[in-house]
Amino acid sequence: MANIVPETWVPWPCPSSQLLLSGTKWVTFETQYLILLTKSTWSVIEEVIVMEMIYQLVFTTQRYFQLLEEINYAVEEGVLPVAAAGNDGPIDGSIDYPGAYVKIIAVGAIDSTESVPDWSSRGINNGDYVIEEKEVEFGNPGVSIESTYNNGCYAYGNGTSMATPHVSGLAAKLWQGNAADTRVYLQNIAIDIWTTGDDTATGLGLPIAE
Repeated sequence: MANIVPETWVPWPCPSSQLLLSGTKWVTFETQYLILLTKSTWSVIEEVIVMEMIYQLVFTTQRYFQLLEEINYAVEEGVLPVAAAGNDGPIDGSIDYPGAYVKIIAVGAIDSTESVPDWSSRGINNGDYVIEEKEVEFGNPGVSIESTYNNGCYAYGNGTSMATPHVSGLAAKLWQGNAADTRVYLQNIAIDIWTTGDDTATGLGLPIAE
C-alpha cells in the first residue's frame, strides 16, 4: 500500500456511485448514509478496508438495528470499523453507540499533554486488556485539532470525532492484511497514557507507529 492513503468523505445525501473511487481504502461515513447502505453496495466497494463513522443523528431503535446490521456485514466483508467514543463524559459508561459496539474500535480524546478532557466519553473498561462491549479502545488527540472547514477554510475543533481519524488513518496505513490482525497490531503498538493500564478513557492507550 502507498505511504499516503486516500480518504474519501461521503456526504449526506449522495449516490452510491460516489463510493466507487479507484484506490479508495479509507472511507468516512455519516451514520445517516451508512444505515442506507445495502449488501449489494458493499460488494462493489471491495477496496475499502477502514470505515470511520461520525454521528449526525439521534438513534431510534429501528435505526440502531439497521446500523448494527450494516456494521456486522461490513465486518464480515473484512472492513475495520472505527468510531468516536462520544462527547458525553466524564461518567464511566457514557460511551455512545455505535462506538460502544464491541466490533468497532472506539476512540476517546486526549489533549497535547495526554490528559483527557472531561467531555470525552468513558467506557466501562475493567482493566483486563480485553476490549468488550461499551469499552474505549484508544485515546488520541481530539483537542484543538486543525481541520478543513466551510468555504475552503481551516478551523480548530474539539471532540472525539477529531480524535477518530488518527486511528482510522493509522489503521489504513499499517494494514496487516486483514481487519482482525490490524486491530491487534494497533493494540500492540499502543503506549499507556493517562492512568495506568486499560482505563475507561483511553483504553489500551495511544497507538504510535514505529
